Amino acid sequence: MDIISFLKSRRTCRKFRQEPLTDAEINIILEAARLASSSVNRQELRYITIQQPHALTQIHPLVHWAALLPPEQGAPQADQLPVLYIAVLTPSQTAATQEVNIGLAMGNMTAAAWSQGIGSCILGSIHRSELARILEVPPEYKISYLIAFGHSAQHSRVIDAVSESTPYSIDADGNLIVPKLPLSKIVIKKI
Repeated sequence: MDIISFLKSRRTCRKFRQEPLTDAEINIILEAARLASSSVNRQELRYITIQQPHALTQIHPLVHWAALLPPEQGAPQADQLPVLYIAVLTPSQTAATQEVNIGLAMGNMTAAAWSQGIGSCILGSIHRSELARILEVPPEYKISYLIAFGHSAQHSRVIDAVSESTPYSIDADGNLIVPKLPLSKIVIKKI
């Protein structure tokens, strides 16, 4: 598969099959994070994996899903919840470039997951203080994001946007439709 086809197929997933990921699959995702570029090669990001059923049960209620969709469509049902979360931690005192480092690492992780047929969803609307308490995050770190993982139980497709309005939606089969602006709209100048 060429890189553009791969990227078109790697969409956010919010509904997962209930089959655990193997240690080998998880390690590939974490290795991809480890290999991500890092400003001044600081490598300050740290990670916590959550995959034990009792821990997942505590984490699920602390996550908000798909702000653009009604909860019954955008949030996973009880039999569609992620089987793995990875918490992305940053030092409490972060550099100005830290958001770039986080984005690079999360991009690597979600791409590495998808290369194994594992779907993902980057979650920013989370209860950070409660998550930090449950996960016993060391005080020198804070939770920046949570990423949900699991074998996808839904399909997504990219379509060309017909206007500047680009909200994603759900089709009649429960699959995501993701409109993307054409290059002619996002490249404003070629010099």
